[in-house]
Amino acid sequence: MVQAILDNRKTSTRRIIKNIPKKCDFQGIVTSTTGSNSYIGKLMFGVGCSCTYVKPPYQVGDILYVRETWQECCRNHVHNPIAHSKYCYKSSINSAFYGCIEECGNICKWHPSTNMPKEAARIFLKVTDVRVERVQDITEEGARAEGMSFRFNPGFDFMCTWDNIYAKQGNGWNENPWVWVIEFERVEK
Repeated sequence: MVQAILDNRKTSTRRIIKNIPKKCDFQGIVTSTTGSNSYIGKLMFGVGCSCTYVKPPYQVGDILYVRETWQECCRNHVHNPIAHSKYCYKSSINSAFYGCIEECGNICKWHPSTNMPKEAARIFLKVTDVRVERVQDITEEGARAEGMSFRFNPGFDFMCTWDNIYAKQGNGWNENPWVWVIEFERVEK
């Protein structure tokens, strides 16, 4: 999905709302502006379960950085005079600006995205909207905003991608979990 963000095809993401029993119904948004715990959009779930409040992971205006597979730049080993970064990114392996020369993969070690320090980030996103929905409420337009393919059926592609990531955790497409829909736009560092 990093390449979809770089290509401006991905402008939203969906994340499971944790600790909400599947039988719960969304009851509304609670807003607080008191003290240091001010927030907008805390959610209340209830009816089929006891009342539960969930604070959104992000607020409109928050700046996020994208983690991706990376390595410290191999240019210490292979000189590249047009390099502009101290890091290389697997999604741009042959890019003169951000990538590595292909042979570098054998010289330097790739690190997983989960271990990427903020200083190595090259992609920053500004949150423009945060809302709640069931995963199956996604529209074709929403699937495209998730970076899904135009060559087939974006909704079907999203469903398959969702199941590949979440089905083993018990949150597959057929479970229809509640999700945060986080929309964003790319911004400069």
